[in-house]
Amino acid sequence: MVGIRRPDDSGFSQAEWDLLSAHPHPVATSAEVDDGPVRTVLLDVALVAWRDPTGTVVVAPDRCPHRGSRLSTGRYEDGVLACPYHGLRFGEAGRCVGIPFAEPDEPLPAGLHLGAVAAEERYGLVWVRLTDDDRPLPDWSALEAQGRQRGSCWPEIWQASALRHAENFNDLAHFAFVHTGTFASPVPNVPRIEVEADGDVLRSTVVMRQLDRLTFDGPEVEVETTYRYTWHLPFASELVIEYPGGRTEWICDVAAPVTASTCRVYVEKARDHDLDQPVGAWIGFQEAVNTEDAVVLAGLEPPAPGLVVTGEVHLRSDVVSVAARRWFRARLADQG
Repeated sequence: MVGIRRPDDSGFSQAEWDLLSAHPHPVATSAEVDDGPVRTVLLDVALVAWRDPTGTVVVAPDRCPHRGSRLSTGRYEDGVLACPYHGLRFGEAGRCVGIPFAEPDEPLPAGLHLGAVAAEERYGLVWVRLTDDDRPLPDWSALEAQGRQRGSCWPEIWQASALRHAENFNDLAHFAFVHTGTFASPVPNVPRIEVEADGDVLRSTVVMRQLDRLTFDGPEVEVETTYRYTWHLPFASELVIEYPGGRTEWICDVAAPVTASTCRVYVEKARDHDLDQPVGAWIGFQEAVNTEDAVVLAGLEPPAPGLVVTGEVHLRSDVVSVAARRWFRARLADQG
């Protein structure tokens, strides 16, 4: 595996970069890579993802080692990616497999091999680890259970740090003020929250009142629902919503840190009801919820607060984010 270093101009401190690079993050959807090479950025590192001749996803630095050309703009055919500048060809595991103008017996310099970062496809996403750490993916196996319908939101860049996004996803107190156009009860209701911390996972369960709708055609009547949150630190979360009548919805959300002040948000969903209905209205409703959040987060100051946030006052409703911030503070302290 290629050795990835923190870029000199990165907005992350070295300690923050080392901590985050040790965890898996998504860099693309499987569908995006099916369409050809994809340029993506993670932790200020530009990457290219493509499928090699075996159909396996390869993720490597988006830079030809010959003269630094952007490989993601090159020609792609039969699983081989060609540099747009001099035509060097790259295949399985990012290895250079040919130089168009080389002599028949001319050896390939070892330095031409890209070296791929560790990549894994799961839940419809391509996850990578920029270091040799083998930390596991979040457990979103509920998405793959039988008798459920799947849906995916198209990933979007949010003008907010990944921490801001993850905190917002696990926050209850903003519903009545931000989600007035989608699902929120107009009366703020935030029950007391108990947080269970288990290593890199935070869990909480609450009963919430909301409108009984998963699409804009849903009824605008209030019902009691049970919310079960699982936050896989640093930035992946699962929310299980149990509606009246035994209906359940799973929302799996992860913010990949593109830069210190932006993230790319991926949302995968499942439901155990309305299985005969198309997913378009359901996904469109989720994307409307996401837009309500994204608008607010884009205006938060500072836009890149870092992983140890200071200068903010906590409320009773902030117990989950407080627990997460303690986790970040402790992990960064472990970095020395």
